[in-house]
Amino acid sequence: MQSAKLKLAGLAVLLVGIVAIPAAIAFKPTQEFGHVGIVRDALTRISVPAPGGNTYRFSERAILEVRDSTAGVDEIVSSRGELSVPTAHCDDELLPECSQRIIAIKNATIGLLAAPEPDGEGARRQVGRALHTLQDFFSHSNWINISGGQPGLGTTVIPRLAPSQDTCERGLSSIGSGTLAAFGLSFPTTGYFNPFLAPPEGKCNHGLLLDPGIHKDAPGRAGHAPARAAAVDATESLIRQILAAPGVAGNDKAIRAFLDVRGAVGFVVDDTGSMGGVIAGVKSSIARIVETVRTSPNQPDRYLLVNFGDPEVGAAFVTADAAALLARANALSAAGGGDCPELSMAGTLRAVNAAPNGSQLYVFTDASAKDAALSGNVVTQANAKDITVTFFTFGSCSPIDPAYYTIAAETGGQLYALQRTAEETEKVFGLVMPYVSASPKSLLAAKGMVGGARNLQFPVDRTLRSLQVSVAVDASASARLFDPAGREVVGGTAGVTITTLTGGKLIALTAPAAGNWRLALAGVGNYDVSVSGDSPLELNRFEFVETRGREGHEGLYPIKSQPLARATQQARATVLGAFNTAQFALVNEAGDTIAQLPATRRAGETMPDEFLADFVLPTQPFRVMVSGRLATGDAFQRIHPPVFLGRTVKVETLGGGFGAFSPGQSYAVRFRVTNLGAQDTFAVNATDERGFVQDYPRSLVLGPNGSAFVDVRIAIPAATPVGTTNAVSLAVTGASSANGTVFTQVVRAATLAGDVDGDGDVDRDDAQLVFVARNQSASGDADPRDMDRDGRVTVLDARKVSLACTRPSCARQ
Repeated sequence: MQSAKLKLAGLAVLLVGIVAIPAAIAFKPTQEFGHVGIVRDALTRISVPAPGGNTYRFSERAILEVRDSTAGVDEIVSSRGELSVPTAHCDDELLPECSQRIIAIKNATIGLLAAPEPDGEGARRQVGRALHTLQDFFSHSNWINISGGQPGLGTTVIPRLAPSQDTCERGLSSIGSGTLAAFGLSFPTTGYFNPFLAPPEGKCNHGLLLDPGIHKDAPGRAGHAPARAAAVDATESLIRQILAAPGVAGNDKAIRAFLDVRGAVGFVVDDTGSMGGVIAGVKSSIARIVETVRTSPNQPDRYLLVNFGDPEVGAAFVTADAAALLARANALSAAGGGDCPELSMAGTLRAVNAAPNGSQLYVFTDASAKDAALSGNVVTQANAKDITVTFFTFGSCSPIDPAYYTIAAETGGQLYALQRTAEETEKVFGLVMPYVSASPKSLLAAKGMVGGARNLQFPVDRTLRSLQVSVAVDASASARLFDPAGREVVGGTAGVTITTLTGGKLIALTAPAAGNWRLALAGVGNYDVSVSGDSPLELNRFEFVETRGREGHEGLYPIKSQPLARATQQARATVLGAFNTAQFALVNEAGDTIAQLPATRRAGETMPDEFLADFVLPTQPFRVMVSGRLATGDAFQRIHPPVFLGRTVKVETLGGGFGAFSPGQSYAVRFRVTNLGAQDTFAVNATDERGFVQDYPRSLVLGPNGSAFVDVRIAIPAATPVGTTNAVSLAVTGASSANGTVFTQVVRAATLAGDVDGDGDVDRDDAQLVFVARNQSASGDADPRDMDRDGRVTVLDARKVSLACTRPSCARQ
């Protein structure tokens, strides 16, 4: 797919001599022939000897994280988005800078892994940034034309030719040149990437339609295949450099953290006085969980603890040291609080913000939420980080808050209503352990009314090493599990553990038999069922996506909110593990099929483990299920536990949150809220992980198809380090619908007006970034592209940037 770009002969005719030219196709960030495929091909080659004669390899989840990080450099609404940084893409002959960037990020990655508490997630996030630049070097340079070897990326700084040394044919200044000449036939160079300015005379163009340039980004381009192969080899080499570095080589803890994703296990504990009767049991269960998990091969990367009450919410305590977590948990005591509702949402949100991606959080409370208005922010930020939230309630203080049910359902967690007895509290250990001691994958989730009798059937395939069946039912209902032979599963049987609660049970089995299993529910009342098992096969994620990214390097990235009703949405499913066939379906909360989902692999658009679907959302809440056959013929079934619901209110961050956020300054970040339903009054809640949010409007009244801007005032303390990230979320709730969005703010050093990319000067790259954003709303008063501060980015802003150019000539650098 090609989108229109504009290219001018020179800066002097920026506004008068525009010629329309479709964009070059680049190493597409989310397509198999591009960055994500290169990462997969390289990382699957790597193995590391492990103690006991075993071998470590990158898990599929870890490879997926590196894929996301590498592709994310072309993203805008992301903490890793560096679409405006030319050195990140090896453009414009910035060879010393881009090769030094790779070395610097490699060293930062080594530092994260060699630390006393290795940060595997941070290392994968960092190394993806370096890999994007490394791979772009081969795609955007003439290296394949002049050399058959490797340039030593990660250890070598590549020099730059002088401005006077030609690299491509002259005489084509109106469009630039893609024909190598002079020094470009013998020395490394990269093309100039600019949608509306020609490269300096005698220099090479990246590539546009009238002049294809020197890029090797797409299949069919001369040199694409060898450039991609060289990028795979160089990617593997950089990862091996990291694994061989002092502090990482031979460090089993660091290597395991880097090669696998285990997230965090977090505990959010209400420590007010009303918890006095159960706090000892909660502390005991946390201690048993941590003591057991710390010796497991699947121990988490981090442990997390947040205590909350009213009016205090404790700081998030995050550590890789199990003993430190135990000491902090043992110090908890129940006191204070006064009235019953507590700040459970603030405590949960603090844990979500502090937790790594893919974490499991467990909330313990006997009270409803005093700050239930923040529940939408909890859901928005938890979903953005793939975090599940499960609640344990001991409800004598107040009824169970509906917000708890909503958060559990929309993040893929559960809610357990326990009695306020020591015996019941001690059973928390049995409920949690199967989920934190392994990597359970969801097979079934169902919730509804029993109404006499109901049978839930599900296939168990031979990849499943364990099975957990969690059933919450009213006291007047019962649940019985039957294996494929029709035998009831009962306690006392080898490999079977049953934890019985007042309102349900958890049945845990090892080595379950393959075949069709049946859960028989009887009686009257509510039921809530979750079935999972430890298996390498999973429906890892299902996300609604849209096309975003750097001009000419667009890819599919997840939307930062819940999907919209009454409109066709595009979604991407990722299925990890080996299987033969797969079909997708939408199921309601009761577990019944609503409709088949036409999700398919699409050549050139997806990875082999990805499926795309375009569909109109149903009017009821739904989950997504995949089923099919393994190569052995076994039937399999997996489900994505979070519940989706099409929304009639849209929340978006304008300009992707792009902004020059500097320490010691105050800014308004602009959101837009659009009502697609009937007239409604929406409550507005904004929050962030650093406490920078100062003020915002608390409500909006919008008619049908009405929209309004919401400016969130953010003040950044003067002592905030450059590079600090801050997740900012906005949630709106009306009588008929609710939604929210989140973006990551990155603190940057103060710079010159017009220095959009933050490299310290104003040049052609800054003019380009403003020009390609023309006719868009600005992200707020921190948006450096909105030079005249009228709330929109226009060609007039591009002209102001060109006039502010600090280079002798914006046409030659």
